[in-house]
Amino acid sequence: MTDVLNCDGMSVEEARAALRAYCKAQEAARKAERDKRAEHRRANAERLGWVVGHPPARPKKFPVRVGQRPEIRFNGRRALVARWQDAFIGFDSGHPVKRLVFEVVAGRYDCFRVTAILEDEDLTPDTYWLSGCDVLEVTGGAIRFCSGFELAARDGAAAFAVNPIPEPEVAASRHLLSAAAALQQAEHKPLTAAQRGARAEGGRAKAQLSPDQIKIIVAEFSYIRNQTGRRRGELVAQRCASGQWKHGEPPRKVERKDLKPITARYVLDTVKRYRTTHG
Repeated sequence: MTDVLNCDGMSVEEARAALRAYCKAQEAARKAERDKRAEHRRANAERLGWVVGHPPARPKKFPVRVGQRPEIRFNGRRALVARWQDAFIGFDSGHPVKRLVFEVVAGRYDCFRVTAILEDEDLTPDTYWLSGCDVLEVTGGAIRFCSGFELAARDGAAAFAVNPIPEPEVAASRHLLSAAAALQQAEHKPLTAAQRGARAEGGRAKAQLSPDQIKIIVAEFSYIRNQTGRRRGELVAQRCASGQWKHGEPPRKVERKDLKPITARYVLDTVKRYRTTHG
């Protein structure tokens, strides 16, 4: 600009013409830069399956968990995501990335800030919508999301960073302390009367049938095919009451020792326990 305004030896008309030429060149350069950015936005939107300027909504089966702290596994420990933030960076350039930042609370004053980058082959139409609220598990080498996608190191380069949040910052952050209190309460939450009764009933029910009766039920359950699990349980429960077995066992009526009716749910639990124990 200084050279253009150096009017020594120029007439007024020549100086004005030089200034106009300079302004046109500057405007052309700005227009070329705007066109270049617009072309990058168009190419990036096309690669992700977007309509330019209108990113599609996230899948309905993975709604945003508003107003709640998602529970995750953090290096094998139970943890909560206290806060998350994500943003596209350089979407109008040739190398767009999406940065995910979320804070994990694994205990009081045991908090971490995780920063993950989605780029290149990790940024696809199936992953562009992922956010910190979609995380299920964080390990030393990968982040697993609710959609099944895993973000892991590639070619020796780390895809995310985990940094401890300093204790003074935690002490001054109400949302981190609140998440830590919620995590502690969930871990030590007492059982309700209904839960205690259900557990006691489940413990008593394990001894309600003799081993030979259980074998009959399991064999009959395996004999019935092309039915849903619950329907198979209903059919076997009916045969327990009537003694009309179809797989060759002699007619006999199977009863619980406490004389309660054998329901489909009881049949399914019995078969599951037997197969867990005996294969």
